[in-house]
Amino acid sequence: VKSLKKPPAGVKLTMEAACIMFGVKPNMVADPDNMGKKIKDYWEPAQKNLLADANKLLQRLFNFDKDNIPEKNIQLIQPYINSPAFQPTEIEKASKACTAICMWSRAMNTYHFVAKQVEPKRKKLAEAEAELEITMGKLQKARDELQGVMDKITELENGLNTALAKKEDLANQVEQCSARLGRAKKLIGGLGGEKDRWTQSVAQFAIDYVNLLGDVLISSASIAYLGPYTSDFRAKLVAKWHKCIEDLHIPHTPKCDLVNTLGDPVTIRSWQVSGLPTDQLSTENAIVIEKARRWPLLIDPQTQANKFIKNLGKEHGKNGIEVTKPSNKNFLRTLENGVRFGKWILLENVSEKLDAALEPILQQQVFKQQGQD
Repeated sequence: VKSLKKPPAGVKLTMEAACIMFGVKPNMVADPDNMGKKIKDYWEPAQKNLLADANKLLQRLFNFDKDNIPEKNIQLIQPYINSPAFQPTEIEKASKACTAICMWSRAMNTYHFVAKQVEPKRKKLAEAEAELEITMGKLQKARDELQGVMDKITELENGLNTALAKKEDLANQVEQCSARLGRAKKLIGGLGGEKDRWTQSVAQFAIDYVNLLGDVLISSASIAYLGPYTSDFRAKLVAKWHKCIEDLHIPHTPKCDLVNTLGDPVTIRSWQVSGLPTDQLSTENAIVIEKARRWPLLIDPQTQANKFIKNLGKEHGKNGIEVTKPSNKNFLRTLENGVRFGKWILLENVSEKLDAALEPILQQQVFKQQGQD
């Protein structure tokens, strides 16, 4: 619109109305139809003051003080408002950009007259609200005075209750302090001997930290390689590994083994309660079962491991344990339920060849579907 040298009549009319609303003064130019007379020309002032910056114009439209439009501007714009040519439908034929300005000008004019009618009612409403505020203030003052009296009564009652409670609390504290003092004397006497044990434990932890590499190396090798072998052969291999790490100067605890490094006495004791034999070989096998990443295959002619696994599953399995065999017709369904619901599965009487359907489970081939493993 700004770049138009000879704007259409609709555009020119719209910008004249906008200039009147914003109070932009026109240029007085010679009237081409009447020699010696001058007419108002709003186009050049509109280009300089309104159309120079589209963003600024939009901001001025938004921030226009519609409640304080000068009466002079309203009188000047009335001929435009009453003109059939100054209708949005007519202006749209000349310029879509000016249609909104036309609608805005007409809306500001309508708002001015509506506001003049509403203003007396607003004043009456303000007077009524002020009178109501005074009345409510008096009412609130009376309520505050009443509340002050009630608060004072409540404060006195609370003070009495607090004093009685404090008296009872002090009596309880005296009794508790006497009991705590007696227990503290016993505790101090009992902890006196713990200092030496703690000092020894700290010193041992420092040694274990240095020897951690060799101890874990022996334990990892035991889990990875010693599973199928007998107790005597395991001892020979471990002794050979000890000699190797000594030759390589790898720090380790003398005579370290799987039980001493990874075994927890409390856990081992709970296993034995569940039916684990107390010999060294069985304890090592139980640790391998617990620490290894793969599912264990147990060669169990005396069914000792079978009983131990069943008891352990009943006591420590979150959802229990299911026992099945490859010959059972529903053993795949049992495996599926175990995977789905987190049950322990004990597969008995396996042969040298396993069903191919077990491969994803044995290989622990886990994938995510809909955010779940």
